Amino acid sequence: MSTSTFSNNELQLFKSIEGKIVDKVFIYFWVNNFNVNDKLELIVNFEMLFTDQSHIHINLNEECTEISITKTFELEAQNKELELEFQSKIKIVPINASQTKMWQDVIGKKVEQVLLSSNETGYLNDACIIHFSENEHRTIGLSPLDGLILDYYEE
Repeated sequence: MSTSTFSNNELQLFKSIEGKIVDKVFIYFWVNNFNVNDKLELIVNFEMLFTDQSHIHINLNEECTEISITKTFELEAQNKELELEFQSKIKIVPINASQTKMWQDVIGKKVEQVLLSSNETGYLNDACIIHFSENEHRTIGLSPLDGLILDYYEE
């Protein structure tokens, strides 16, 4: 379990999405093609786009130990760096997940609240629960072996 906490800027970004209506959802997979018989894919970034043209990214750090929230994700720069280091065997691939079973029910819904766990030092950067209008909830967490974990949340 993480003992690191979100920064004040990250907390403000989480707060800023409350009240916004979801337009699209993108998931960014880190794809390792070193072994063609055993391709490895991890979710390293989750992007929500809103009807007001704003968006946020929830990112996984390289060690798979923390998540962060940002306004930008430099996909092209990340892929250039990976291409140089790994000769195109590793890349990040975005997928529009808006019509997948998990995310189609939140398209057009308002972000009501973002919940974070906390301890005596602040809000832990290991997971979040996003409450949408009409009783839709999703959780975003992390796994050292599986990357970001996106799932339904039931109270």
